[in-house]
Order: sequence, then structure tokens, then C-alpha cells
Amino acid sequence: MASLAWITSCRQSACGLARALVAGYLLDSPPADTSPEALHDVAPELTTLFNWGRVVPLEEPRPYLVRTHLLPGTEVVQHYRAVTGKVVYVARDPRGIVAELIRGSRVGPEVVQQRVRQLIASPDEVVGDSDEANLNWQLHAREWTVPERVRAHFPDLDDVCVIRHEDMVRDPGATLGQILGFLEVPAGVDEERIRRTVQQWTLPNILATDLFDLPPGMRAFRAAPPLRDDRRPEPSAVVDVEPALEAAFQERIRVDAEFAALVKQFGYTD
Repeated sequence: MASLAWITSCRQSACGLARALVAGYLLDSPPADTSPEALHDVAPELTTLFNWGRVVPLEEPRPYLVRTHLLPGTEVVQHYRAVTGKVVYVARDPRGIVAELIRGSRVGPEVVQQRVRQLIASPDEVVGDSDEANLNWQLHAREWTVPERVRAHFPDLDDVCVIRHEDMVRDPGATLGQILGFLEVPAGVDEERIRRTVQQWTLPNILATDLFDLPPGMRAFRAAPPLRDDRRPEPSAVVDVEPALEAAFQERIRVDAEFAALVKQFGYTD
């Protein structure tokens, strides 16, 4: 029986784009010709699937991978403890996430500040499976990628594949090929199909569809965060966003060995 594979990341790390590229390859159709139902058949988002009134089956046939931002110890994820075999983790430099939150967010400054605190706090400062814990970069990366931690959640885990947001942006075809090879998709990896997928499944093409929209009626249950009063600025380089950000980042590396190890593991020491 084929095992279940998760694709996950901390917030603002383009996990959704990685999932969409995999789905586009598997379906071999452009976003405009793909239905939300077809997307969720091959690569669902866990919470959205629940909102549709569906669940990930414990028995085959299963999706090729399931997206979630939740921690692996969360009760709903642990429902799949025995059938989980693989994890694709999308890492992103936390400095880049902070930059996007500050310069690119449509929400007000109070909400931005709260999210930044959640992101960069020490795991000792967050509580259990709370929303704050799910937003914490260090805790999320540790629980999903450190071998002894992730295998404590999924004892039959085969392996973890870490890809980087920055590499995916630079060369989405190579990243997609890496994921597909890790998932061992049937018939192997077709380079021409990868090229076609990358050409079709661009972010503007995806956002022009309703593939990531909430199910009908669900917006009535979601309170929108307060929007900024000022015009949304263009995203800019990290050094232009917060002069103290690099100093704070280096201080975390100096005082927190676990944080430093994760930063080094993902190649974010520069």
C-alpha cells in the first residue's frame, strides 16, 4: 500500500505554489481547465478538504500528497500517523518571511507585528498546538524536519525532502522534478511535462482561477483581518524593510543552538 505524503511549510513560504505545481504535473492540464475537485483529488489542502465536507482516506486510493500548515503533533494530523510515509518540507529564510509580512501585507500594523512575534519567537514562548505554535518558524521546521522529532510523530516515515522557497522561485522546474522524484510518481519524471507545467502553472495564472477560493458559504464564517489604512507598498529587499532585522537574526543564531542548526541546515547562514 502506498504511504501518505505531506507537503508543509511555515506561513508565507510558497507551499501552496509547490503543491499546485505537483498537481498541475499530475493532472497535465492548465489552471484554467482544472477544477477545485480535481485539484483536491490529487493534492488537497487538509483544512479546505474538511471545509468541503471530505477527509483524506486512510485506505487507497489516496492523494499523492496533502498540504497542511499544522504541526505534525496536531490531533487531526496524528489521525494519519500510521499511514504517513513521506514529508516534503518547503523552507524559507525567516528574514524573507518577515520582510514579506512587513512590506507586503494588506493587514494593519498591529496584525503584522503580532504575526512577526509569532514567527520569530523561541518555541519555549509558544503554547502547544495553538495557532501561534503553527506560525512559529523554528518550532515548525524542527517538528517537520529534524529526523528524531518527525519520526516520533510518524514511526513508519521513509524520508523527508526539504526544498527551499528561494530555489523554487529561481528554478521551479528543477524543484518540481526533485519533488516528483521523491514521491516516485508513476512512469517516472517527464522533463517535457515539467516544462509544460512550469509554463502553465505560474502564480498569476493560478490566482486568475478559483482553485484556492474558499468553498461556497465558508466566507460567512471567516472574519477578515483589519486592512491597512495606507496603500499596500511593493515588496522590497530585507535590508530595506527593517534595519535591525539582520542583527536580531544573528543574535538568535548566537544564543539559540537549535535555531542556528536549522538555519545552517537550510543554508541561510549568509
